[in-house]
Amino acid sequence: MESIKQFRKSLKRFFTKSKDTKNQQIVNGWYKSYEALEKYAFNDVDKNQVRENLLQGIRGQMLQSNPHRLRWLSAAAVILIMGSFGLWLVKSQSQDKPLTYVSSATKTGMLKYLVLSDSSEVWLNASSQFKYPTTFAKASRTVYLPQGEAFFQVKRDVKRPFKVYVGKLEVRVLGTSFNINNYSDFKTQTIVVNTGRVQVSAKNKVLAVLEKGKQLTYNKTTGVFDVKEVNQALSFSWRDGNTVLQDASFETVATVFKNLYGVELKSNIQNIHQFSYTLTIQKQVSLEENLSLICKMHHINYRKEGSVILLY
Repeated sequence: MESIKQFRKSLKRFFTKSKDTKNQQIVNGWYKSYEALEKYAFNDVDKNQVRENLLQGIRGQMLQSNPHRLRWLSAAAVILIMGSFGLWLVKSQSQDKPLTYVSSATKTGMLKYLVLSDSSEVWLNASSQFKYPTTFAKASRTVYLPQGEAFFQVKRDVKRPFKVYVGKLEVRVLGTSFNINNYSDFKTQTIVVNTGRVQVSAKNKVLAVLEKGKQLTYNKTTGVFDVKEVNQALSFSWRDGNTVLQDASFETVATVFKNLYGVELKSNIQNIHQFSYTLTIQKQVSLEENLSLICKMHHINYRKEGSVILLY
């Protein structure tokens, strides 16, 4: 880089004889020597603004008639540069910091209630896993439900959409309440809207926008989905410890028993998967009582083999 004295003379000639190509090259070369600082800029607008600030500041110093001010031109330029760097630093610090995530899980027969940093509420059903940040980002609110079931009561914030990632699905809302079932035992995932509207997407493609009482069922393997109207209150009845089932499959009943009692329902009955069950499984009722109830519905029996319940 040229000396301070040479640079001062070049600047003076540059501003008095703007068509002096040689001096323009010298001054531009000086600017270029500070290009490493530009890596801190966020976009082209920032870069141009900083360059203009530098230029205007230096021009103002050059137009001063006081030789003493001219003598300290380089110091002024350095101050301008450091001021610009400070601007970048403040702007950088104002950006979202890396989020710190917390994992929460429930065991068999366990329910959990959470309040997130935005005052949104989450209820976790048994055998569930949930991941969320201690503090949400400024532009969005993102959480994850890799396993299990959860009911969400989302605080409305039109500037920050609330997103739940469930396997391949993205559930996006601004402020509403809904239930998500994502148990690994099921071949499907379901989203049921209790209030408001919910947008469900897969691979950046919107599948549906659901309103109150609508349920989307998504096949994890094929990607096929359907939307139908349901009694939404039944989808989150588990929050009170009473799981209300309506025309439920054997697989659904087996999952409920697994979550509540930690047992595995199996059967050697050929058409067991064609059975349907409409009943309320109460958490406070014993395993044996609930087993007797479902057996009476289809006139079958059961026997216990450790943690396995065999229906026959």
